[in-house]
Amino acid sequence: MATLQLSHSGLVRMGLLVLSITVFSSAQADPPEPLEPSSPVYLPPQPSSQYPNHQLDRTGFSSIALPGMRPVFETRYQDVTRAVPVTTVENETGETKTTYRMETTRVPMQTQRWVPIGPTISGRHPLVNALRSMSKDDEKREEKITELRQQLEQEFDQMHSRQEKEIRETRERLESLTKRHEQRGENRDKIVLRRMNELLGESDELDWDPNSIPMQTRNNGLTFNASANEFISPPYPNQIQPPTLPVGPAVLSPQPNSPTPYLRERIPLSDQTRPQAESDFRDRRSGFFNQDRTNIQAPALGKSNSANETIFSLARDYASAKAELEEAEPYCKATEELRAQGAVPLFELQKAQSRLKRAQQDMVIRNMQVDAESEALRRTIDFHGLEVKNARDKLSLIQTSGDPGIKSRIERLDAVAQLEKAEKARETAVANFEQFDKVMKTVEAPVEQNDNEKATEAE
Repeated sequence: MATLQLSHSGLVRMGLLVLSITVFSSAQADPPEPLEPSSPVYLPPQPSSQYPNHQLDRTGFSSIALPGMRPVFETRYQDVTRAVPVTTVENETGETKTTYRMETTRVPMQTQRWVPIGPTISGRHPLVNALRSMSKDDEKREEKITELRQQLEQEFDQMHSRQEKEIRETRERLESLTKRHEQRGENRDKIVLRRMNELLGESDELDWDPNSIPMQTRNNGLTFNASANEFISPPYPNQIQPPTLPVGPAVLSPQPNSPTPYLRERIPLSDQTRPQAESDFRDRRSGFFNQDRTNIQAPALGKSNSANETIFSLARDYASAKAELEEAEPYCKATEELRAQGAVPLFELQKAQSRLKRAQQDMVIRNMQVDAESEALRRTIDFHGLEVKNARDKLSLIQTSGDPGIKSRIERLDAVAQLEKAEKARETAVANFEQFDKVMKTVEAPVEQNDNEKATEAE
């Protein structure tokens, strides 16, 4: 029994040895066909990062390629405004003050936008991988090559049509720019004259309001227009009468004689131009009529029509800004919903968001302008109220002096005239404030709907 087991194990070992020799011999007799140099093994390139669409654009910035989109680069020009320091000498002692002037230059900027593309055949395409794995003697190779050629021809036709469309759009934009450039060349004299009038603050006959004077300011591109009949103060005045309604350029101009300074253009006032105190009545009996205790000039009267025009102009600007904000908010919300559904491109959403942002900023500036105007009107009322008080004090002193002379009578008549003038100016200022408050309440109130609009909404 033991001898039979040994013989069986020996036979098993002998069989394994014979099988190994047979496999080795067959491998030496029929070696595999080596790969030809003309068809090397192709390994597809691996992405440089964990994002397969990660790439560098032409500007050197890293970007993420959108699926089904390709980048297109364009060069556009944008106006860039910067502050340039200018140093001017103030006096003979050498004291200087650094001011800034704004310069606008046109600089080129490279922009990138994404355009849709069709399916692209790459090295990872299943048909390409199948052809690489086939040998030249395979019967299906020619069929696969024909199919690949047809797909490449179709892709070329799509790419060629897309490039033709881009060339046509570029040509149309170039023709439009060329036509506009030729028109500007024909209107050279008109453009130069209009820019000259704009710089000099003169009225433009082609403007919406030919009686308005543009005031160039640097507050986010806003332009305040003043009526041509109103007085516009010089940059460094010596004596300026406070206007009846300081709105627009009058708000921005310095008011050295006012009891409380208005909004100024950062022009420092010297000690000679600052308002003097009105509370020094200790020496009423001696030298009162030889000194100018008030140092207050009466404002120019008779400008109520101009004040009303300014009030209504401010109210119209405020109503326009409010209407633009009310239109931009729902439009931006609707665009966001359409973008979420994929119905509009990305630049439409960005355009709607930019419009909403501009409307919000414009509304904030309009509110600040309305608040400044309201404060200026209140200060004008206080200013004329102080004039009335000083005129009454002066008339009271003249009446209590008891001098029956001609000089005393003339001074009494002059004091009465000043009091009447001050009271009239104060009444005009109060009327302007009431008109301003009434107009602003009307603008801020919601618009009432008529019966037809209510019926339409009900349906």
